[in-house]
Amino acid sequence: MFKIKPLFIIILAIFFLSAKCADCLEEDFKAIVTADSMEQNPSDNSYSFEGNVVIIKDNTTIKADKVIYFIDNSKILAFGNIDYFDKDVNIHGKFAEINVKTKLGVIEDADIMIKKGEFYLSGDKVTRDSEKKYIIENAAFTSCNKNSPDWCFYAKKADVILNDSLKMTDVTFRLSGLTDMSFPKYTVSLKNSESGLLMPKLGYDTSKGFYGSLPYFFAISDNRDATISVEDYSARGIGEALEYRYIEQGGIEGNWKLHHIFDKVYDRDFYTVIAQQQFFGKSGLSSVLNIDYVNDSSYYKEYNEGFDLFTKRYAFSSGDFSYDYGKTRTYLSSEYWIDLKQYDANVYQKIPELGFVVNPVTVGPALFSMSTTVTNFVSFSSSSVNRMTMSPSFSNSFGDSIKFTQNIGMISALYSNTLNKNDNNNLFYSPWYSARANFSLMKSYGDIIHIVEPTLSYNYTMNDNKAAVFDSFELLKKMSTVEFSLINQFIDSKGLFMLFALSTPYDLNNNTTPFSPFKLSAFIDRTINFKADMSLDYYTGDLMSANSQVKIPLNIFDLYVGERFNRVNDIIFLSSGIGFNLIKSLRIETKAWYDIKNNNLDYIEVDTKFSTNCMSISMLVRTVSDKYTIMFEFGLKGLGSFKI
Repeated sequence: MFKIKPLFIIILAIFFLSAKCADCLEEDFKAIVTADSMEQNPSDNSYSFEGNVVIIKDNTTIKADKVIYFIDNSKILAFGNIDYFDKDVNIHGKFAEINVKTKLGVIEDADIMIKKGEFYLSGDKVTRDSEKKYIIENAAFTSCNKNSPDWCFYAKKADVILNDSLKMTDVTFRLSGLTDMSFPKYTVSLKNSESGLLMPKLGYDTSKGFYGSLPYFFAISDNRDATISVEDYSARGIGEALEYRYIEQGGIEGNWKLHHIFDKVYDRDFYTVIAQQQFFGKSGLSSVLNIDYVNDSSYYKEYNEGFDLFTKRYAFSSGDFSYDYGKTRTYLSSEYWIDLKQYDANVYQKIPELGFVVNPVTVGPALFSMSTTVTNFVSFSSSSVNRMTMSPSFSNSFGDSIKFTQNIGMISALYSNTLNKNDNNNLFYSPWYSARANFSLMKSYGDIIHIVEPTLSYNYTMNDNKAAVFDSFELLKKMSTVEFSLINQFIDSKGLFMLFALSTPYDLNNNTTPFSPFKLSAFIDRTINFKADMSLDYYTGDLMSANSQVKIPLNIFDLYVGERFNRVNDIIFLSSGIGFNLIKSLRIETKAWYDIKNNNLDYIEVDTKFSTNCMSISMLVRTVSDKYTIMFEFGLKGLGSFKI
């Protein structure tokens, strides 16, 4: 036996200190070893290393206070402060027996971190049975900080298959501050996605009664999955839901959600379809599909879940298929509207529209563009109407300090029926002209740039379109209007942070009240986020419309206040939201919608959330008119959530 005690030893090709040792090792076992001291033991053909031992082989690192390496069977024994690292796991233990060739072995009194998902396990004995499988005796499992977990599973035995599953037997679940729960078996998925039951949902609503939902997740493939749910509302009936998601080669991706329920109170079936799909091909072909369909607008009144659905006015669906040739584009599109507040069978739907667009091309000193459409309008209460439009135009710009832009064109339409009893002329055409002159004044104040941009514009349309309104095309009216506008912009190193704008149109065709409402708008985006626009009657001074919102984010709380007013439609609403961070892990959020005209608080929502790095608990109380909903949600990091 001989002994070497250098301060630091580096051994390449696993302990290549002597020719004899080098001849004993196969080429596959090459590694790097460092230690404070080393002993060779000829009696059992081994080497002992002590003090800050580090072994690096391939993508694996082993650290320990002491390591004994047996050359004959490629086995190492490690003692004290053992750390094992590879691409999948980190393991800390007190004793280890590992085969450096197969990397299989045992670590005792071990703590394990699975890197993917950041799961933590510990056990009296951890056996690596294969490259991906670990067997743990007297195991503990959590996704929390292992020193003080908010929740933990304890099991007599746990089988871990990396990137697949964790299967436990004789299981006890312990949640901080609550009674233990026991299970004979429990399995946790360690995959990105795996088919199986998801957390159920339970709750109560004053109009729908007690309800429950049991979802099942299908991992169809790496790029497709689906979730199927069965729902039971004690006062309404049984429903079904399906969600299908996919990402296909070639740039196609989509998400489809379908829901059905037979409502015992309404004695009818409700169907909803919400879908998004898009495709953008390299050859110029593209398609965008958005579906928001409900067979009865009463569905959203009864089954809305949240502020966005409560304030929703229209369900809008559209589809567009187009091919871009570079200088021209052809498209086929459809649009379908549903008014969720007031059903109107006379609404015309655009199904379909075929269009041809000439993108701007240079023609002499001007740019030429044109669009042509053929549209079929369908109504449930009337016959269909066909319309063909053609809109060529020329545009020209010149000037440096003062930029002058003018556009001239022709708008024309041919109808199969205008639905106007007072005007049976199915042909509409109107020349139009617009001109604009503007310039910019700029001055710097340190890091802030102030830009003032006055603009004078003129818009002219020769004729009225007297056809019934099918879409925005029929809103075109005879006009000769001059408008002055002024924009104030403030820009810093982060970009635009403040804007104020005003405009006042003057109608040359109106001899009695030529001034249209005076328009003001403002925008601020820094510590306070503020947006507002309003219009004032030039002659009476009355406020005709106003929309505003203010968001104030602070350390302890954030505040949102919104307002909507329209004198013509006789509406005035207030909306608000407040978020309180009572402590780092506890937050309360509120939302409200108040109808000032009818003096009615239509919507109130209070959501209390408690969360740590691995657990969340929330309670939501929602009141819509005279109905309320209470829901509790409990979630564990890596395991999903449970709603009550």
